[in-house]
Amino acid sequence: MRLLHIPSVIAILAVFAVVVLTSCEDGSGNPANPAPTARIVGTVVRTNAGPVANAQVSTDPVTQTVLTAADGSYEIKNVPNGTYIVKAIVGGQTGSASVSLTSGQTGRADIAISGDTTGGPNDTTGGPNDTTGGPNESTGGPQPVPGLIAHFTLDGHAHDVSDHLPTGRINGAYPAMNRRGEQGKAMRFDGVNDYIEVDVHGDNRIQQFPMTWAVWLRHDPGTKNEWPVGRYLHPNGDGVGFFWENGKFSSFYSTDFFSNWCRIDASAPSDGRWYHAAFTLTQQGMVLYINGRVAEDMWRWVGTPMFSRSTQPLRFGIINSVHPTMPPDAYRGDIDDFMIFDRALSPEEIMRLAKP
Repeated sequence: MRLLHIPSVIAILAVFAVVVLTSCEDGSGNPANPAPTARIVGTVVRTNAGPVANAQVSTDPVTQTVLTAADGSYEIKNVPNGTYIVKAIVGGQTGSASVSLTSGQTGRADIAISGDTTGGPNDTTGGPNDTTGGPNESTGGPQPVPGLIAHFTLDGHAHDVSDHLPTGRINGAYPAMNRRGEQGKAMRFDGVNDYIEVDVHGDNRIQQFPMTWAVWLRHDPGTKNEWPVGRYLHPNGDGVGFFWENGKFSSFYSTDFFSNWCRIDASAPSDGRWYHAAFTLTQQGMVLYINGRVAEDMWRWVGTPMFSRSTQPLRFGIINSVHPTMPPDAYRGDIDDFMIFDRALSPEEIMRLAKP
């Protein structure tokens, strides 16, 4: 198994280059503002209703605020390099998207605001006919609670709508059509160098069991050895995630250089169709679900049930690797609605999550 076996323990030094931006004085004795180097453009639309005029659009971190034109378009000029959440608000409703900027770049952040004006005659949110499943549900389907500790809807951005984890940094990945045919409601990865990285700041709740990881995936035809999502430094045997290897889809959890681990290999669509994957992990073992159904019977722990001590970021698309010759490949396909729960969901709850 290419991802899990190595012939010997290899000591490798990883050198990280950190670029630190500093300000300089402008002659008045005050720090000068960073040089404006990029801009953000986009369109604000209301789902199923078209462009939104006079929506207030701003960035977080804040650089400036603008209003959309009659066709819903906006432009924010003179934006310093960095990663931003672009937010739009109109009539009390909001939407957001994420964008990363480098020198001289024009970044695009299209924003969708859902439904009718909140509080209007057609609004049923929170009322007796509400079926959204909870405040963090962005897709309209039911959502099991409690226990949700991360929910990356990936609706054109990398924000955790549960507000437990920080916003991720997008590198190359871009908005795509989701499983319902809604444009901009999933994220696309090119299989070359696209990824999203979430600095979880040592938050180990996302790798402590009992736990459930769940995600929607659509893989381009043909698989390599790819990790759609994981918190793992390959191949050190300490971490958690989903991966493809040798034509099989796997869920994986390991500690202490493969001394204690669970892994399940199963069949999953790899022909361009959307599918839902989830696993639960307890002290008894791991269960993998594909499209809401148990893919394999419980895998009992090899070794002793122990928490992973990985300090890696959470990554979509590409995981970090120190393997000298065979690092994992980059994921080629789309990802949507990634969730982590701090409990093992029931089969019924997972089946509800797997409804398109």
